Amino acid sequence: MSIAQKGVRVVDNKGTVQYVDTSKWFSLGNNLYNKNKTGNIGIGLDTSVIPSARLVVSNGGNSSLPPLKLQYPLSGALADSVLTWNSADSTVRKIPAGTLLNNAWLRNGNAGTNPGTFASPGPDFIGTTDAAGFVIQTNNTERLRVLSAAPTQVGVATDAPAFTTPANTGAAIPTFGVDGTINATNYTNPVQTVTGGAWDMSKGATAKWTLAAGANTLTVTNMKAGMYGSIIVTNTGTSTISFGSGTNKVINGGGGAPTLTPVAGAVDVLSFLYDGTTFWWTVGNNFN
Repeated sequence: MSIAQKGVRVVDNKGTVQYVDTSKWFSLGNNLYNKNKTGNIGIGLDTSVIPSARLVVSNGGNSSLPPLKLQYPLSGALADSVLTWNSADSTVRKIPAGTLLNNAWLRNGNAGTNPGTFASPGPDFIGTTDAAGFVIQTNNTERLRVLSAAPTQVGVATDAPAFTTPANTGAAIPTFGVDGTINATNYTNPVQTVTGGAWDMSKGATAKWTLAAGANTLTVTNMKAGMYGSIIVTNTGTSTISFGSGTNKVINGGGGAPTLTPVAGAVDVLSFLYDGTTFWWTVGNNFN
């Protein structure tokens, strides 16, 4: 005669049927439940510890023993969630996998960023949000440093870019601190072709103009104090120039009108310096 053994049956990792103490466990359907005060389950805990969550896994204080291993997990996607662990209270939470990349700058570039403008910056940037400087390195060596103090200082291969204060302005002018040799390309200024006497300085401070016969008026626009420029003019033989903008002074007592070379095809060069109110002109005649 056989006696039925009462209890909850479980199958261990070797496929052997085991019976557990029904005073501590009970089964419902395919689920196994713990009868402790909270209904929680602990693995690797001291016997005096009541689990503080539905499942608590511990390595029992053995720092060389991982408390949890997962074998052969499924591959994931950005639409999945990932688990994070809070070291302060050991809680595990889930966040969308894509969230981890939303604020990351990727090695192969980002799309959909919003940098805004200098006057109204957007939320996306590379840099710092505190008083620390921003450093760029290559080969584990610093190459560029941007300090946080205003106005901003930028240094190449130096951690102390400086500012200068010109005596005539009293204003601090940012300098580009450099330690080493800089090879600069030749500076070029686009040569603007003037039509109808309209010289737009936003398109270039160097210009050329083939004059019409008789009277011509030169109007210079988009000016700021301290600007200067030169214009090459070609005469028809009867061409003259007057100025249509601002106050103009011409070298050698010429008042407000330059003297041109009255020869067909003659080339003259007019240059000016603008101080905010007056154009100061010099004239080079007959470059033929």
